[in-house]
Amino acid sequence: MVSSPVTPAALPRGAQAVGASVRGVAHVRDGLPNQDAFAVWQAEGSERRCIVVAVADGHGGARHFRSANGSNFAVNAAVQAMRRIASEWESGDCARQSQIASAVLPEAIVADWTQKVQLHLQSTPITEAEWRALEASSGPEAREQVQAEPALAYGATLLAALVTSTAVLLLQIGDGDAILVGPDGKAWRPIPDDERLTGEFTTSICRAGAQADFRNSIVRFGASPVSLVMLSTDGYSNSFRTDEDFLRVGTDVLQMVRTDGAAAVENQMPQILEHASSNGSGDDITVGLVHLGEADHPVGTAAGSVRPSELRAELATLRRQLRGFRTALIAVGVVALVALAWTFRAQIAALAAKPSGASMPKLAPLKPKPGEVSDIGSESIPSAVLSISAKHAADAVKITATVTLGEPTDTQCTVRESLSAPGFPNLGSASKSLDFSSASDKRTLQVEAATIALPKDPKERKALQAADAKAAVELSCSGKKVASATSHIES
Repeated sequence: MVSSPVTPAALPRGAQAVGASVRGVAHVRDGLPNQDAFAVWQAEGSERRCIVVAVADGHGGARHFRSANGSNFAVNAAVQAMRRIASEWESGDCARQSQIASAVLPEAIVADWTQKVQLHLQSTPITEAEWRALEASSGPEAREQVQAEPALAYGATLLAALVTSTAVLLLQIGDGDAILVGPDGKAWRPIPDDERLTGEFTTSICRAGAQADFRNSIVRFGASPVSLVMLSTDGYSNSFRTDEDFLRVGTDVLQMVRTDGAAAVENQMPQILEHASSNGSGDDITVGLVHLGEADHPVGTAAGSVRPSELRAELATLRRQLRGFRTALIAVGVVALVALAWTFRAQIAALAAKPSGASMPKLAPLKPKPGEVSDIGSESIPSAVLSISAKHAADAVKITATVTLGEPTDTQCTVRESLSAPGFPNLGSASKSLDFSSASDKRTLQVEAATIALPKDPKERKALQAADAKAAVELSCSGKKVASATSHIES
């Protein structure tokens, strides 16, 4: 009797993949691009059998001056390879799955990445200006090395996960962090360490024979239940003092997803990562998450539970403590104000004697319209509202944006316009400095249409022309992101 082929089971309905990537504060300061990349693919409908997520970190050294391209090629190669083999992977036995993890996928990813690099070199040869910059920073030997191995210019690390209904397959080359979190909130690293990785060395997809440097881990849910998969570039873990502190991030993120939902966490993630970069590594940080949609912990409930009587008792105690603290704080504040007033009595009298000058009138709060995005700003950075439209033109996409600031400012601001599609996070970009002094009200500018050429790669061009392709505009002032908006591209 011939057995029928195994049909892979569907993922839980609530399973979802999200992620974010932010430019590190050190890169903003030095005028460098975000060299990380992120890509995700999630089958829908009857195909809802797997999720694929990948993050990559382009090397920052002078020899790897095209690593932003290299990391983008890496995540796309990983997503494409894992997507193609997902059904065979889940229906295969343990021996076949091990072979796919250790040999088939690494070879396919490296081959695809190498082909993308070669095509990019053919369409965009390394310029003499790039060669001169490399030689000036690292000497003639560096130029000779890259001329002999042009793929070095695109060097990047890579982390990728294939999540099905029965297991998660993790692949890694180079540094970065793959964290799994169980239903109980415990976080752990399933991928074996590579003793060769140090602060000054990492394996890379750009090296000859890179497929042999991939590490992998297969975690079957029956043996080790998993609620959350978290992949991150090393800029995130390097922002923490200890590894234990970083592992707690996985636990915290799972709780946030359970409480607020994956979409809300995705919206909060850029701010979280920017804070980590500003107060930690200064590096680009990229995170990809897969939440497995647990039935026992629906959105809106916490991981643990307490009885209502216990909760009421805790709240009553907390209220008493807050009342006592508030009374003490008011008393301390009154004493401090009296002391300050006595200390600076002469200065206060002098200020009171001066006539009051005209002050800047308060502007009405910004209220974004549907499809716009606003940010509250800060003391040094204004709030802002963006609106965006994008249209296909001949072999290009034209993006138009309107920027409205909450109040006039002399702060230096720029807009970055970019194109993306599912599985292709970076299909072209353009940046422009803004001069609000030319605006009639000093705070509203119609940004000239940016024309971004369609990519030459047929797959990327087709993805960009699909209905779910998007254009995005990001406003930054004083090197910090203020607001962003996205729009589908009209034909």
